[in-house]
Amino acid sequence: MSDEMTSILDILATMQGDIAEGLKAAAERAKAYIAKYGVEAYEQRLAEYTKREMEERDRKRAEEASRLRLERSGLADSLETMRFDTFNATEDWQKKMLDKCKSFLAQEDSKWLYISGQPGCGKTHLGTAVCGELLSKGRPTRYMTHRELINRLIASQNDEDYYDVVREYGTVDVLYLDDFFKPVKNDRGEITRPTAAEIKHTFEVLNMRLVRNGITIITSERSLIEICDIDEALGSRIKQKCGKYTMDILRKPGRNYRMRDIERI
Repeated sequence: MSDEMTSILDILATMQGDIAEGLKAAAERAKAYIAKYGVEAYEQRLAEYTKREMEERDRKRAEEASRLRLERSGLADSLETMRFDTFNATEDWQKKMLDKCKSFLAQEDSKWLYISGQPGCGKTHLGTAVCGELLSKGRPTRYMTHRELINRLIASQNDEDYYDVVREYGTVDVLYLDDFFKPVKNDRGEITRPTAAEIKHTFEVLNMRLVRNGITIITSERSLIEICDIDEALGSRIKQKCGKYTMDILRKPGRNYRMRDIERI
């Protein structure tokens, strides 16, 4: 036994208290192991044990970090049901949606994805599924509706922390904006045009993401052509960043899965 190892075990043997008793027992087991197999074998075993302990610690830390990412993403509940394996792709147009989203994840060149279509066609399901895949790879992700983002920016527009809010969403690794410029009808049943302030606040966040090349998922009832009608600079920049990863699902009867299987009596 080495002098250094002997010294350590002797110190443990003189300690008092409950913790000391456990350490003493460990010291006795170490002495017995060394006596039988030698110091080199003991040190090798100790190194293997330490490695396993560190790997277990790292695994637990990774699991906790993953849990926190999911919790902070705003998608924890949605991801229980909105995944690729739960998307009902029985028709060709649904299969094309699914394939496009998977293709988006398989490449690195385009960082933006835009899906538009009528309510119930699966936009939010697939947008959420894409985010779930990115979360599983350790990418910090935030989900919110476009209206929620606008409300938060408007609430802080006269405060010093306005640009802190812009940076919060402009710099997060992955941002998913749902119901982008969702159409709203007035009392006469007419779809209202977004205000100049709403367009400005949206541009602030998306322009920062464009400059930083952050992964951005957008789903909307409005096509990019309609977004360009609202603000051409904003719509054209989104199209430029998305490249071929834009989808406009044609509005057709029967494509709102939420309204299927209604029994007519």
